[in-house]
Amino acid sequence: MQNLLPETTKNTEEQTGAKKPSYSSVLKRNTANNGNGLVTINMCTELVTKALENKEKRKLNVVIHNIPESEEEETEKRVEHDSLHLKSVCAQLDVTNEVKISQFYRIGRKREEGNRPLLVKLGCQEEKELLLRRGHRCRNFIIAPATKQVAVAPDLSREEREEAKNLWTLLKEKRKTDPDLVIRGGKIVKKKSGYKEEAENTEQTDPPSETPNQ
Repeated sequence: MQNLLPETTKNTEEQTGAKKPSYSSVLKRNTANNGNGLVTINMCTELVTKALENKEKRKLNVVIHNIPESEEEETEKRVEHDSLHLKSVCAQLDVTNEVKISQFYRIGRKREEGNRPLLVKLGCQEEKELLLRRGHRCRNFIIAPATKQVAVAPDLSREEREEAKNLWTLLKEKRKTDPDLVIRGGKIVKKKSGYKEEAENTEQTDPPSETPNQ
């Protein structure tokens, strides 16, 4: 906040001999002088509101990567194609009877090469967490003609994806001296001894998949 305040407010009462301006007076001055590059309360509130709405929108989503994309032109056939592959992923994760998918669709611009991720909306937070916990069961699960294994990931914002990417880069560097390091809960930690993936899959040993901007 210090850089957002006028230079005169940085002086102390002892230095100037004048009464220290109140918080409300500085706030009003900043709001009135937003034309000079100062951030106003309205601007801050709008940014925070948008961030919260974005987070709320994503909270029941997962993103599934490397599911082959249909080349059919008819929308119905493309939807049916994705639905069949999504069922096969749920079977691989053994969640067919445990989750309720309310919506799914491809995200990002269609490209000549590669398959766009599939965004999946679930019925509740518990179902989302179940898919993420069992995501490791898709290791070595490849749906032809794709050449990469299916990956299940949380639906992250652009900022969260950038943080995850930076954390993974740091992990790779640290693994040069300690290969037992993993990412757990957004931190780099030592892998638990006797850790069982079937019980809980919260340790990330693979890099985050790229998700296009939505």
